[in-house]
Amino acid sequence: REDVDHPVRPFHKSFPDFIVDPLRCVNSRFRISPPDQHAELLVGCLQLMGQQLERNMCKLPDGAMNSDVPDLKERTEQHVNNALRYACRSWHKHLVQVTPTRILEISSVLRGFLERKFLFWLEVLSVLGAARDAVDALEATAKCFNVCLCFVVYDFPGF
Repeated sequence: REDVDHPVRPFHKSFPDFIVDPLRCVNSRFRISPPDQHAELLVGCLQLMGQQLERNMCKLPDGAMNSDVPDLKERTEQHVNNALRYACRSWHKHLVQVTPTRILEISSVLRGFLERKFLFWLEVLSVLGAARDAVDALEATAKCFNVCLCFVVYDFPGF
C-alpha cells in the first residue's frame, strides 16, 4: 500500500510471533521487545502532544459548545494532524503494555504532560468526539501506577 496513514502489516501471523521470541529470533538486531516498543511509542506520543497541543487549537469561538460550531470537522482536520490524533487517543494503550520499571522511568515525562497539557488534551479529545478516551486513559494511568507502587514496595521493601 502506498497510503502512509495505514500501518504496515505482516502477511502471516508467524512473522510477528517469530520476531518477538528470543528463542526463535536469536539475532538481537532483528528481535523486537513489545514492552520496549510500547515504551518508545508512549514517550513519542507524550513528546508530540507536549510540542503540539495548545489552548484552543481549533480556534473555536469563546464559550461555544462543539455542537454550535458548524465547521468543527473542517477546523479539526485543519488544526489536528493524524499523528496528534493518534497520540491523543492512544498513548494510554501503550502505557498499559510497558513494564513497571519502565513506567517508573517514564513517569516524569507523563507527569510533565499532565501538568502542562492536560486541559489542551481534553479539548482535542472533545473536538474529536473522543472524550471517553480521557476516562480510559486516566483509569489506565491510575491502574499502572498502582501496579508500579506494588512493584516498588515488593521489590524494594525499604522504599
